Amino acid sequence: MPLINSEFLDYLIENYNNKELIMPYYNSHFEPLIAIYSKSLIPKIEELFAKKDYSPLSLIPICNFKKLEINNSLNFFNPDLFKNINTSNDLNSVK
Repeated sequence: MPLINSEFLDYLIENYNNKELIMPYYNSHFEPLIAIYSKSLIPKIEELFAKKDYSPLSLIPICNFKKLEINNSLNFFNPDLFKNINTSNDLNSVK
């Protein structure tokens, strides 16, 4: 996610508000790779791992969670904000 900007990170941190997990939500999808996870989640994560459940989304119903809506009304918004860059073609598409 090379297009993440400091304004977005500031927004994420400002909205954290002592939740165990705050996860951006954009275009009908959660963005777990750029979420904030509290250390207090470690026991819950270990329980999920013991069940061979490795999805960060499995934490949502079992913790103090906040969904952070990301949309074009925010001043830092960029439609490619969460774009994954996995290949040279992906990289060229954002240059």
